[in-house]
Amino acid sequence: MNNYDFLLLNASNTRLHRVYSYAFVQVSEVARRFGLRVKRLDLYDVPENQWKEYLKAYITQYNPKVIGITLRNTDSLVSDEYLQLSVDTDYLQPKPMRKLSGKVRTYFPIHNTKLLIDMLRSISNNPIVVGGYGFSTMPERIMNYLEPDFGVRGGSDSFFENFENIIERNNLYQVSNLLYYDNDQLLSGNIEYFAPAPNREYTEEIIRERNSLISNSTRIRPLSTLSIPVEVSRGCPNKCYFCSEPLVKGAYLRFRDMEVIIDEIEYLGHYKLSLFWFLCSEINALNNEWVLNFAERLIKINEKRCSLDKVQWYSYSLPKYSLDELRLLMRAGYLGHYNSVSTLDEDNLKRLNEAYNSDDIINHYKNIAIIKKDHYEYQDKIALSLEEKIYNAFHQDDRQEKVAYYSDEWFTFLGNPFMTIKGIRSNLYRVDKENLNDRFIHCYIMGMIRTFEYCQDDNEPILHQTTSISKTGIMNHVDLMYPTFSYSKELLLYFKTPKRINEFFIYLQSTHLSKHHLLHKKWHWFLANLISIDTFSKLYFKAIEILPAIDILNARLKLTNIKDICKFLEYFSVKTDIRKLSLLYNPSPGWEHCINYSTDIILQYLFIAFCDQIKPVLEKLRIPYNPTTLKITISEYKITRLFYKYADTKEQFIDYIISDMEISKDSIEYIYIEYLFYMNNIDLKSEYKTFFIDDI
Repeated sequence: MNNYDFLLLNASNTRLHRVYSYAFVQVSEVARRFGLRVKRLDLYDVPENQWKEYLKAYITQYNPKVIGITLRNTDSLVSDEYLQLSVDTDYLQPKPMRKLSGKVRTYFPIHNTKLLIDMLRSISNNPIVVGGYGFSTMPERIMNYLEPDFGVRGGSDSFFENFENIIERNNLYQVSNLLYYDNDQLLSGNIEYFAPAPNREYTEEIIRERNSLISNSTRIRPLSTLSIPVEVSRGCPNKCYFCSEPLVKGAYLRFRDMEVIIDEIEYLGHYKLSLFWFLCSEINALNNEWVLNFAERLIKINEKRCSLDKVQWYSYSLPKYSLDELRLLMRAGYLGHYNSVSTLDEDNLKRLNEAYNSDDIINHYKNIAIIKKDHYEYQDKIALSLEEKIYNAFHQDDRQEKVAYYSDEWFTFLGNPFMTIKGIRSNLYRVDKENLNDRFIHCYIMGMIRTFEYCQDDNEPILHQTTSISKTGIMNHVDLMYPTFSYSKELLLYFKTPKRINEFFIYLQSTHLSKHHLLHKKWHWFLANLISIDTFSKLYFKAIEILPAIDILNARLKLTNIKDICKFLEYFSVKTDIRKLSLLYNPSPGWEHCINYSTDIILQYLFIAFCDQIKPVLEKLRIPYNPTTLKITISEYKITRLFYKYADTKEQFIDYIISDMEISKDSIEYIYIEYLFYMNNIDLKSEYKTFFIDDI
């Protein structure tokens, strides 16, 4: 039997991305300072029905004095994983692109921890203590639900300093951050915010445990789950509405000794660990001075290392770096930050009490774009799907080139509780003005906020716009022990239901906040559902008489080196008949990609051939275009605004154009109008109009 002082358990790992809990690292370091031995066990790979026997064997083998449980998260904080509000298809696309089945309502770490405590009570008399970041967000509430013997909010330094007294229940009131029961009354010691570790935290044993847990995973994404967390500072002086950092770690910033951090990095380098998540609130929460000095130290480390072992890192940070400062950080291995952009609306930013303004955000993304253009090889670090690579190789006009050049995704918080219709309108206008949507392949809008006790505002309560979710679905009352999310009051009143809010956000994120919609166009589906093969054939053969297809298609051939697509374009450019054209309507299995992009180019050929009919349409709608290529030179947002000037819905718009221009539904003009809608993902709905037009 091995005698350990403390057995630390974790039952709060997400099933989607296994992570070696940083609490295992930090709690072990604090305990070592006071001469205590810690054994750690993550239950990730242990089936729930085997927990009891597994724990019994572990307790027998290591004989701990106290059993600790780290509650890392209260839940995933992502509403989509609980509410199932996402539509089953990418917006306006014919085939399912994103499904959440199998992932929804499976992550309830508070309740898993309750189950764990009940099991421990049945097999052991050891005192049980619960702590961790998730626990510390609502310590009294979670303490009363879990009913352990003790709880620790925030840092555990005082707990381990008074370890033996706590076991004997002596002078508990003197232990900082300790929660405990006295005659069924919940009491707590003083709250104290401790400094980061003064010593190296990692040991060979911990690294071995971490590598074992991570190596068992077959799918680890994002890189932050694979990186090594190393704390560089603790606490935050900022007071962002939704953030728990000041509550859990204190409202003042304490930097860890830089020499200790460098020693940690060098030590981990001996184990070929060089990808870091530098843990902090924001690494430049006060100003940029500390992180720039730190970057200089990292550059010196990297100068001594081969390319495979160079330090690379992420962190939370405010978007307040100049271009030269960003270049310095990237020379030091900086891979970017994981902060979301709350909003580009100044009034909304102020209501959220953010520590930056919209100009900071815009300048940050402009600087990132410049750096990535200067260092195109950086793009290789972003894994593009086959479809994205084909698309980027195939569409080489100025606007679509940016899909490949710029960073691939961003996150924005348009669903925050204080967002307004005016605020959404302001965001869309600013994104378009600054060409931000051209810089991202993906965007994710967080449609609601995870609500905690600290989110309640006495002047503006939000419980009436708040929903709690259990494993069986939406609850009929608010219970913060369950995943609980709050919507924008104004948006909820306007759209009536959360599902309609979410549908609107999915549309915005795929169309007006990124180029995501371009990646999944199904042109053969578009054509087959628009006109018959007979009508299309007549138009195609007439186009050949006006402009030889081989001239246009061969010109496009030079823009791609994908052999299968080249073969199809060559096939369609010579001696085309209705049998060949029918392939565009019913592609053989395995050839959908090639047929899809061939269909796109053939449609563009038709429009150029019939340019004399197409140009009046563009001029009627006042859409700027290149007179040679017919390429539209304005954004999806501006096209949407133009269309709303004619009608509130697509049906009204089509009826108006058909009547005003006297065209039929088998004409090239009609096909082109439908093409404009589909190519630019325009969804005219009367309820969306107010977000694009402010003078209705």
